[in-house]
Amino acid sequence: MTKMLLRVVRFARMMNKSFNIEIQGDGVAPETVRVSDLFAVLRSFGIAIEATARASATDDVDADLFLVNVDRGSNVLTLKTDDAGYVAAVACATAIKNRDFTGLPSKARESLDAIWHTARKRQWSAVVIKNGSGMPEAAIRPDSELLSSSIIRGMTSLVANIDRVGGTNPPTAKLIFLNGDSLTVPVADVELSSRLGKSLYHTVSVEGEASWDSRTWRLVDFKITEIGPYNEDADILETLGGLAVAAAGRWDDIDPDEYIRQLRSDD
Repeated sequence: MTKMLLRVVRFARMMNKSFNIEIQGDGVAPETVRVSDLFAVLRSFGIAIEATARASATDDVDADLFLVNVDRGSNVLTLKTDDAGYVAAVACATAIKNRDFTGLPSKARESLDAIWHTARKRQWSAVVIKNGSGMPEAAIRPDSELLSSSIIRGMTSLVANIDRVGGTNPPTAKLIFLNGDSLTVPVADVELSSRLGKSLYHTVSVEGEASWDSRTWRLVDFKITEIGPYNEDADILETLGGLAVAAAGRWDDIDPDEYIRQLRSDD
């Protein structure tokens, strides 16, 4: 019994950050909001918070979201989470307020966009209420599309210094690029994370799924699916050999002299 009480107290201390979301709109009342719609909004917001928290952490985080109160006769929902979840919730709300989602992982952006689709379908708004603990007011409204179609995705290779690797669900790595920018990204699996850890503080090439903002060509998201052939400690001939193998014969029909002449003629 004592152990059970200690667990309850520990849980209560962890889930000590609260904020409110209000469902607004003409004719919106507790009896007119469908449970399925309400669940969809809360689930999507919870996924966005969890994805954002995990993207910025190397250790496992919970960042669970709990509905702890609904004001009688109103549409105000009180939600609670832990410290990591609250920081992530503030980041999500700030992104909604500024309409700038480049700092959020793709899973968080997609989840917030799902809330907008629900709001548009039902013609009501989901509003995060400002409080005195850093939470800004942020509204997802049916007449204001949340995400533009500027994000493009594809497979690519990047060269970066591995500054940090860790976690298991999912594992993540912090990449520092040659221009000094950094990005914490998910790694496909623990086995790949372990191999990547052997290159900690070294510059390597990594391959994976990338997302860019087509307006600025800024990399906004990346998931490492493989380690590339480049390594700053590798022998240059071995590196070029690895690139040749990776090219799988795609260079065989290229005449280097003719290629260079074409480049010069384009100038």
